[in-house]
Amino acid sequence: MLDLGNRYEVRIPATRAVAERSEVEVSEHRLRVRMADSSGGTSENIFDFSDAIETENVRALLSEGALQIILPRKRGRRIDVE
Repeated sequence: MLDLGNRYEVRIPATRAVAERSEVEVSEHRLRVRMADSSGGTSENIFDFSDAIETENVRALLSEGALQIILPRKRGRRIDVE
């Protein structure tokens, strides 16, 4: 897992992963990745984050033998003082 300031990035080796049978689930502080491979096996990885994640903008890409997941950090909301 990489902390890139405004986002986290997770890369998981996935040489035999099948995208249609794999799932990525994200909540504000947790990422769960369950991957199925071509031999029928499965693996699960769980990552916890100290900062909240913008769950609507998470992206996952399966290419070149790796699953790459980009998780933008949730930004604070600015409130005007009256």
